[in-house]
Amino acid sequence: MTDIFLSYGREDDEPFVKRLYEDLNCRGFSVWWDRVNMPSRALTFLQEIRDAVEASGRLIAVIGPHAVKSDYVRAEWEHAFLFCKGVIPILRKGPFGDKRDYEIVPDDLAMLHCPDFRESRPYEAALQELLDKLAEPVPPLGPLRNEIPALPPHFLPRREDLSGLSATVLADIQRPTVITSAKQTAALIGMGGIGKSVLAAAFARSTETRRACTDGIVWLPIDQTPDLLQKIKVVGSVFNDSLANYADETMARGQLAKLLADKVCLLVLDNVWDLRHVEPFKNAIGPRCRLLITTRDGSLATALGAEEHRLDVLSDAQALKLLAEWAGKDVTTLPAEAQDVATECGNLPLALSMCGAMICNKNTWIDLRDALREADLSYIESRLPNYPYPDMLKSLQVSMDFLERQDPTAAELYRELVVFHPADPVPEAAIMTLWTRSKRMSERDARKKLAKLENLALLRLHGESPQRLMTLHDLQRDYLSATTDNMQERHATLLDAYREHCPNGWHTGPNDGYFFQHLAYHLAETNNYDELRSLFADQNWMNARVPADGWVYDGYVADLTVAWEMADGKVAEDEAYFTDCFRYVLIRTSINSLAANYVPELVVAAVGSGLWSSERALSVAGKMPSREKASTLYTLLLGSDTLTEAQRVIAEKRAYDAALGINEETLQVKALAAVAEQLSGAQKATTLCTALDIALSIDNVKWRVEALAAVVGHLNSMEHSTAISKILDAALAIGNEGWRARALAAVVGQLNSMENATAIRKVLEATLSIRDKESQAHVLIAVAERVSDAEKSAICNKALDAVLAIGDEESRSSYLDAVASQLSGAENATSLSKALDAVIAIKDKGSKAHVLATVVKQLSGTEKTTALRKALDSALSIKDDESRADALATVAEQLSGADKTAVLSKALDSALSIKDDESRVGALASVAKQLGGAEKITVLSKALNATLAIRDEKSRAHALATVAEQLSGSEKTTLSKVLEAAFTIDDVESRSVALAAVAKYLSGVENATSLGKALDSALAINDHWSYKTTLVTLNGQMSSNNSETALAIAIRDALIKKDKKLQTEPLATAIGNVKCADVPIDVSKALDATLAFKDEYSQTLSLAANAEQLNGGDKQIILRQALYTALKIKDEDSRVNALTTVAGQLSGEEKSTALSQALDAAYAIKDKELKAHALTTVAGQLSGEEKAKTISKAFDTTFTIEDQLSRTKVQARLLTRLEASTANEQLSRILHSYKKMKRSDFMNVCSELPNLFHRKEIIKNIAKTIDDICTSWKWL
Repeated sequence: MTDIFLSYGREDDEPFVKRLYEDLNCRGFSVWWDRVNMPSRALTFLQEIRDAVEASGRLIAVIGPHAVKSDYVRAEWEHAFLFCKGVIPILRKGPFGDKRDYEIVPDDLAMLHCPDFRESRPYEAALQELLDKLAEPVPPLGPLRNEIPALPPHFLPRREDLSGLSATVLADIQRPTVITSAKQTAALIGMGGIGKSVLAAAFARSTETRRACTDGIVWLPIDQTPDLLQKIKVVGSVFNDSLANYADETMARGQLAKLLADKVCLLVLDNVWDLRHVEPFKNAIGPRCRLLITTRDGSLATALGAEEHRLDVLSDAQALKLLAEWAGKDVTTLPAEAQDVATECGNLPLALSMCGAMICNKNTWIDLRDALREADLSYIESRLPNYPYPDMLKSLQVSMDFLERQDPTAAELYRELVVFHPADPVPEAAIMTLWTRSKRMSERDARKKLAKLENLALLRLHGESPQRLMTLHDLQRDYLSATTDNMQERHATLLDAYREHCPNGWHTGPNDGYFFQHLAYHLAETNNYDELRSLFADQNWMNARVPADGWVYDGYVADLTVAWEMADGKVAEDEAYFTDCFRYVLIRTSINSLAANYVPELVVAAVGSGLWSSERALSVAGKMPSREKASTLYTLLLGSDTLTEAQRVIAEKRAYDAALGINEETLQVKALAAVAEQLSGAQKATTLCTALDIALSIDNVKWRVEALAAVVGHLNSMEHSTAISKILDAALAIGNEGWRARALAAVVGQLNSMENATAIRKVLEATLSIRDKESQAHVLIAVAERVSDAEKSAICNKALDAVLAIGDEESRSSYLDAVASQLSGAENATSLSKALDAVIAIKDKGSKAHVLATVVKQLSGTEKTTALRKALDSALSIKDDESRADALATVAEQLSGADKTAVLSKALDSALSIKDDESRVGALASVAKQLGGAEKITVLSKALNATLAIRDEKSRAHALATVAEQLSGSEKTTLSKVLEAAFTIDDVESRSVALAAVAKYLSGVENATSLGKALDSALAINDHWSYKTTLVTLNGQMSSNNSETALAIAIRDALIKKDKKLQTEPLATAIGNVKCADVPIDVSKALDATLAFKDEYSQTLSLAANAEQLNGGDKQIILRQALYTALKIKDEDSRVNALTTVAGQLSGEEKSTALSQALDAAYAIKDKELKAHALTTVAGQLSGEEKAKTISKAFDTTFTIEDQLSRTKVQARLLTRLEASTANEQLSRILHSYKKMKRSDFMNVCSELPNLFHRKEIIKNIAKTIDDICTSWKWL
């Protein structure tokens, strides 16, 4: 036996491991090191490694960054733990170089003493510490009291399951008072062949278990017919108890309880089938004993009150690893057929082990795969250690034999499940339909049988009843298929069961999540082509099938394909079937053509709002004939965060394929670039490379540049360094200088002076060869933005030379501004001087002023002073007063002190010389913003005088707003004058603009009179929008102080003076922000003011508005007067509105009377639209049957409106005023009417529907109706 096994990562420090090996050998230890003992060590964790670990007394784990990441190194020390070897970790390397290096020690080693062997510590000291540790005895382990099954040759550690078992079984084993007796029992549950016994044996043998169970572990195989007395005697004998105490079962049970009372041990009962076989041991275990059972029957755990641990199949990676090891192969060398075998095995450990052993015995992967696909389970045979069944079929048959004996009915029901489609989980409702056919059993009993089958691990149930889904393991399904010889009859039985639920044909069947999706499959399996063909005889099946699939057509198309394939197979025997094939082609073509009408952006919006599912959107994208639209839709969906991970994978590939399918190359490149933006990593790089290659292959220069520009914007994330070079070479090859410059500028935008110095030099050389100076300047300025400050000066100088050579003054000015913005510092003084001279030479004064400002900002010191002098001279030479004033003001911004004052004075003189009043105001305001105190007030007063001279009232209003912007609360006098000037504007809209602008600056003004005047003026505005905007703006300036409370009252009282149109609008929303309920109202004054109006409608609404602020007797006086006035209104529509408004504040008999009178007035209205609105208005105050009747009458009226679009608009407005339930009732009437429209009328209505309806549920119903109508017209 070897003393020590060295476990390490070769990449960490192999020379150190060699030295350690030699030093330990010199001190008398027998050491296993792979370089000596297994020099050809492969990459996989071979059985030879396991054997070496098992043959060693201890394992030293050399910890380093690579070791802790290696699955093979981890497997070595895990195997050591499993076989109870002493493990000593030693720290050799860490990422930090300080105490934090210990953080990389794995959790399962972290609690062990770990000597420090890092280079910072003397090696000899660390070695001595290790030797001291090796001299210590290994902690004692609980004995294996009897024979525990050996682990299979290629045992695969299932870390999570072992950890879960440990947490379940060993919890509080040293503190027995904390845990209940029921919790001392744990059940390891799973189907046959899933690895329960192997996992239980591994757990029983593990170091952790044996250290916890100091009195040992006992293993008892139970099976279906155990001799319980003999099993109890085994426990007695392994603990050296006299067998005389176990003469019969009753005596043995009592003695077993005495024996285990003070034991700290684990009893494992393997392969339990019956609760009675567990009870003697469960009742006997002491407080420190633990009981673990393995079983296929989950109901046993429930009956025992045991802690459940359910074992699932292996992951894909684990499955391939186990298969490879049994086959004696490296997992990286497995052929594609091996993956197929693992898939067909359903990752079941037993099946994988048998298949791997068969490969090792010279069977072929292809034969294995084909046998599994044909459900030939008897072919899968191999004698495995400690496993009683020689082939897969017999292993699965054990569970069925047990079920046949226990419950023959459940066994037959289980066999019936083979009929369901193997590709999808089966809904519980579908199983109920099959099992309860012809009332042979109740659903309650059927669900009970279903639960029993799950407990026996014969199937899996997911979710909660009645929405559960059932799945069978692939091998369980194969077993059922292999043992069933009447499949066609079973399909016919299922169809008969569903016929009981289809009273008027297949399309009336239940939407249970299975029927619509798989009816065609079952009809085909019964070879019933006539019934299958009948599904496509009319649109009934489509109208039922498509909504059942969430409005996705893929399922319907799949049904169509099944029928098509059956018909195609019959053509040889009868050519008449060719007609059916042709019809199926036409139907499929029609469905695909429907997708062409969808707009990608609208589809994505529908998904985002919940109207459509993402599945439906993907289905539509797949059917779009236009590859460009399909690519766009896929790309938009990828960027919408509405797809699942699985859907993203599908959409990414389809988006790429659709983009490649676009014929026009430029559009193809743009589509690929858009797709790439939604990708990452290698996918993104590959897509961009493809786009780039296509762009480079375009012959037309203009289109090539356009395509390159589309790609270049995405290159920052590209992983191919040659991309920039390719684009640059293509750009340089363009003959036309303008297009070449544009392409070069696009390339430059993606460059970086540090990473792309060579490319920048090539661009620079190519640019300097361009003869057109404007194109040259364009690229040079772009280059200057991408280079370092050290390089920028030289490039800017070249750019400036190019700019100065541009003949067109407007272009020259623009580029001068762009160059000047990048020039700064002493090194650019000469260039700035040249730029300044060029600016001064500009003839256009406005351009000159603008560029001057840019140039001057870049200067400092004497250069700035000189430039400012030139700029000032230039500004003063401008003949146009307005341009001169702007230029002077711009120059003044760069000055200070007396110089600034002097220039502003000249700017002011220029501004005052401007003849156009509005321009003069703007210039004065520009000057004023640089002034302060009295000077500012003086200038603004002049600006105000100029404003008052403006004749055009709209211009005057805007000028007043310009002046007001320069004022603050401290300039009260001028602000008041501005306000007064606004009052003098006669044009109500212009006055509204001025008042709204001035109101912004009134919050700091204490003179409430000014606000009152602003309000009075606003209330005189007849234009509704201007009126409301002004009131809202003024209302926003109010606070709760006393001076403004009067204004709040003024607003409320003024409302009674407005005409009826304005009063019906929601102005109260704005005015309601002012809280003045504590201010008393003079009732007689309000009555007098109201009754002075000649318009009864205004009188009524004014009285009602006042009544809202009152209570008690005053309120009743006002309301009675309002009711009396309303009845005198001659216009029926106005009378209805007035009466309804008043009724809203009444109660009892008075309210009923008012509403009755309002209803009579509504019925008397002749205009159909007004009548419908009036009835709906009254209905809002009614309840019960009377309300429903009135609403129905209102909508009856709308259906008499002849113009379809007008009718729809009226109905849409009425729906918004109804509660959801009532609205839905009337909506169904509206949608039904659409089906009777002419197509032209319907299309007109459709174009307006999104603008008319806004409720989500209404839009959903409309969308469904549109689909139904299009279907009935055979547009689908």
